[in-house]
Amino acid sequence: MSGELFVEYQLAAKAERPDLFVAMAAYGDYGPGYIGTAIAYQQGGYEVTEYASSNVTPEVEGVLMAAIKKLLQPTVRPSIFHKRIFSNCQSFLTSMFEMNTINS
Repeated sequence: MSGELFVEYQLAAKAERPDLFVAMAAYGDYGPGYIGTAIAYQQGGYEVTEYASSNVTPEVEGVLMAAIKKLLQPTVRPSIFHKRIFSNCQSFLTSMFEMNTINS
C-alpha cells in the first residue's frame, strides 16, 4: 500500500487470518500520507487533520477493510483477486488524493 497505514489495519488483517503470518506492506512511493481509521479522523491528531499529511477521508477504512477481508478469504485464490482488489484500492486512494489537492 502506498502511504502510512495505521496499525489497526495490520491488526485487522492478522485477526482475519490468525492461522497465517500476515504483514501489511506500506510506505510506498507517491503515497497519500497517513491512512487513518475512521475513529482517528473523529479524534483528531496531526496525522488526520485537514492541514496534515493525510490526503484521504475516513471512508478509506471501509474500502481497505473490505479489501483485506476479501484478499484473506481462505477460499479465494489471491492470484485471481489480488490485482483487482489492489487496483480498486489504488483507484480510490488516487481519487481521494486528487480531490484533496483540488480542494486545498
